[in-house]
Amino acid sequence: MKRFLSFFLFAGGIFLILGCGSSTKPSASPRLIEKSHSQTPSWILTPPKPDTTYVYFVGSAEKQTSLQVAKKASVSDATRQLVDYIGIRVTRKLSYKAVGTEGDNVSSLQQQIEESIEGKGNATVSIEISDIYYEKYDNGTYTMYALIKLPKKWVETERERQRKLIEQQRLISKKYLSDAQSLIQQRLYQPAIEALWQGLLISGKAAENEDIYEEIRTQLISLYQRLSLQLISSPVYAYTEGGSDPIIARVQDTEKNAPISGIALEAIAEGGTLIAKKGTTTDSQGTLTYEVSQVSAKTTLPVIISFSFAAYSNVIASDTELQNQIQNIKTKNHLEISLKVSPRTKAQATAVILLRGTRQGTKSESYTLDEATQGILSSQLATKGFNVVEIELPNLDSSNEKKIKDTILAHLRSKYPHIRRLLYVLMSGNVLGNAGDIVKMDALSGLYVSEVDLSYVWIDVVANKVEEGKPLRGKGVGLNEEQALQNSIKNAIGALVSFLDDQATQKK
Repeated sequence: MKRFLSFFLFAGGIFLILGCGSSTKPSASPRLIEKSHSQTPSWILTPPKPDTTYVYFVGSAEKQTSLQVAKKASVSDATRQLVDYIGIRVTRKLSYKAVGTEGDNVSSLQQQIEESIEGKGNATVSIEISDIYYEKYDNGTYTMYALIKLPKKWVETERERQRKLIEQQRLISKKYLSDAQSLIQQRLYQPAIEALWQGLLISGKAAENEDIYEEIRTQLISLYQRLSLQLISSPVYAYTEGGSDPIIARVQDTEKNAPISGIALEAIAEGGTLIAKKGTTTDSQGTLTYEVSQVSAKTTLPVIISFSFAAYSNVIASDTELQNQIQNIKTKNHLEISLKVSPRTKAQATAVILLRGTRQGTKSESYTLDEATQGILSSQLATKGFNVVEIELPNLDSSNEKKIKDTILAHLRSKYPHIRRLLYVLMSGNVLGNAGDIVKMDALSGLYVSEVDLSYVWIDVVANKVEEGKPLRGKGVGLNEEQALQNSIKNAIGALVSFLDDQATQKK
């Protein structure tokens, strides 16, 4: 250990002397200006053969930026040769790396070796650095060679253990594949998918089992390609207050046209947060429902729903071909939705009913459907962003306003279950008379004055809850009584739309 430490101090001294005294311009090819041994060690070209106690390996590293970096790289290269010697062909699940401790003959490689050699358990082994040789060049780079040795008994034992382990992994992987194929025949796709992923995880740990790995991967991709992702709801809005129209996705077997349960999905919203209502896998009907919980987007919220592979990211990350296959699946079989961002009050599907009241003499006021004015109101509300749904109504009994309302609500619940609210408006108007007579001015005798009163309620069609609205009035003038009445209706409708728009915006 002291020899190793002295070696690095000596090297540092040479570096200072040569570094300070040299002013020669480097040549096109790097020139050797320093080396740790006067003669190149013979073990670089002819590594020592295994003896009764140890097995030896030589690692090298060229064009390194420092002695420390060169040391780590050369010992890592020697470690790779150790792994090869033991018989582990490094594949997706195996890596090797080494970190030397400067000043020690024994490198701190135990943890890294355990990462490389599958199933090593709690066994310990020390990798001893027997010798190191380096060369420094005038371009500031280093080339280093490291000679390491390990106990021969441990190496031979590990070689046999790895052989048995690979055989065991092969048997387990084939069992997973066989189980998955049986489950697929029974249309039990979720456990089949899980079995295939587990088979990939096990078979991908050794190159000797590459054939099984390939067979399992082919079966897995084929199974995912058999699944179809569909949108079975018609979401339109995400609410500024949080929430949205339900987003319902369904997974089906394309060959049997049947829903598949237990399939993991994921949903991403750019400018919002989505939540799955009941877990992250499809239910017994093959469906999974999402809702927007928060929105930061101003006008539209794009949503993408696809199969989820998050649980198997460790397997996918180690296989470039599998990554590409998974990406193709997500590209070809996903849902893209664009939701309008709106206050909930505007977004909810709404029916509009407008009744005009008339009174004759002392008789009680009766109401009839005013389709023309109702159309104007619906159009103006839609322009403001309200989700107004056109409906066809049954015959209405104009003699009883309460019966009209009850008939409309029953009709909506029966024929239009997607409609959540009813804007129910009552309108009555009066022509006040000739303006000249009213204000006693002959100059206004050619004009007529009218006023219209509106009252409205919001009705929750599902919960049957009623929210009273604010009474509004509109006045108008015209060259005749009908023109004056139409102008007052126009002003009253405009006042109602403006008020409802302001109210909806404030509720955000």
